Amino acid sequence: MTGPNYAPRPLSAQALFELWDALAEKPTTERALALLDASYLNLDRAQAAQLNLGKRDDLLLRLRERLFGPKLEMTARCPECSEAYRIDLEVPDILAWSPKESAAPEYRTDVAGVTVAFRLANSLDVIAAQGATDAGYARNLLLTSCLIEPISTDDAPDTDILDAIGQELARLDPLAAVKLPLDCDDCGFEWRADFDIADFVWREVDAWANRLVYDISALAKTYGWSQTEILKMSTRLRRRYLEQATA
Repeated sequence: MTGPNYAPRPLSAQALFELWDALAEKPTTERALALLDASYLNLDRAQAAQLNLGKRDDLLLRLRERLFGPKLEMTARCPECSEAYRIDLEVPDILAWSPKESAAPEYRTDVAGVTVAFRLANSLDVIAAQGATDAGYARNLLLTSCLIEPISTDDAPDTDILDAIGQELARLDPLAAVKLPLDCDDCGFEWRADFDIADFVWREVDAWANRLVYDISALAKTYGWSQTEILKMSTRLRRRYLEQATA
């Protein structure tokens, strides 16, 4: 995906740990924006919020690769036989979904002879729709916010317009709604599973931070070190001390 070049900002273990603590009760979108604000030099929260969702998630995946490496380990449950199995991917496998061209400020599509102008969805659209209790209504709110000009015509009902925009968004910004093609090792059933990048990256940060809470607790009890002192250690050194503490 081309476009502005966002320079990575070094993110220490202490900074990430404190960010995790501050964001624990926040919605997924707010967490994603805060992570980008903290991890890219020339991208603040307001700018991140206006990125199309695919570009936002592209940057989140690149952050995930910097933090934890390229390998992605996930589990899926077959909707046919309920068997669970592991999926092994790498960050470049998902980034390959990114379009080569950067997002345009405006797109057009024809619906029942009516030309509709729209833009790609961004995080502000998601935030505006997240208060809706009904999933269908939330989807319609998000798609409506992508309209550059409100449209209401008997020739192209609103539902037809929104459905057309939804299809175009999936085509133009595929990283915003990744559907992984899967087939069950047990029964052979094939399906496409939703892969929410922002949620996945946060869950990985959350798992890392919870392991770190255990490490800090064990090392503080054994050696009397403060949280700050422990977080300043490299991962390798912290693990060596932990091995000694639990031997």
